[in-house]
Amino acid sequence: MSKRRLVHLIPPTIALALLATTASPAQGQQPQRGRPVTAEQLGLEIVMSSTVLINPGEISQRAEVQCPSGKVAISGGFSGGVASGAGVFAALNAPNNIQNGRFARGWVVVGVNTAAIERGIVAYALCINES
Repeated sequence: MSKRRLVHLIPPTIALALLATTASPAQGQQPQRGRPVTAEQLGLEIVMSSTVLINPGEISQRAEVQCPSGKVAISGGFSGGVASGAGVFAALNAPNNIQNGRFARGWVVVGVNTAAIERGIVAYALCINES
């Protein structure tokens, strides 16, 4: 039985711990912190690609996932089968479809299969509302 693992995915608790600060405080005063936001307020959604199969020894198979319209990716990752120490590894695991150098619309993973049998990868993205 193959195991699955998810890497580079920011736990929702970190995303929910985003705190706003008010305008610059007067000298000697501490900045005020805003209230934590909820998953619903952020529009938090985890999306995943379909499984991309990689033949033994094959490289450069690409799995991509895009956030729904109006959302941006704040993190992402992948899962892949691993058995007996050999499996799928990421040659690339990064945001994609970057808009205006400010935010990404999805996530891309390029997999390498070091196993003797076919393996699959799935890309994931953690998306929140754009505004």
